[in-house]
Amino acid sequence: MTILVLVADGAYAKLYTTRSQTGELDLWEECTHSASRLKNAELTADGPGIGQDSSGQGRHSMGHENQAHQHEAQQFAVELAAKLHSSIADDVHKIYLIAPPRFLGRLRDAISPQVQKRVAAEIDHDLVRHSAADIRGHLPQYL
Repeated sequence: MTILVLVADGAYAKLYTTRSQTGELDLWEECTHSASRLKNAELTADGPGIGQDSSGQGRHSMGHENQAHQHEAQQFAVELAAKLHSSIADDVHKIYLIAPPRFLGRLRDAISPQVQKRVAAEIDHDLVRHSAADIRGHLPQYL
């Protein structure tokens, strides 16, 4: 029986596995979504311009600054959901999801019903830059 732990944020993810309910986590794969790490200007080169108030007193951006980043984070969630779905064929029986609340919601929306049946717990913390031992400390004693 393989247990999979996905630790992710909008741009970076680590997948860990263990075969023991009380065992340490072994790093299986790291994923980076490089588009999520780009600056807004790089993501929206053809994006909205600058507008001016009708009174001529001020200037403001004419678009949602974070819209491109949100789209890229959603794309990354879809990519990770596909990895989780393919892991089911690799004898994965339990899956733990660890991500900041907003990205956890994106993952939840992206995963298939087959994967959802194997999700044992969701933990809403940003632990992607933490060590495997620290991440293990946030999981139940018996996985």
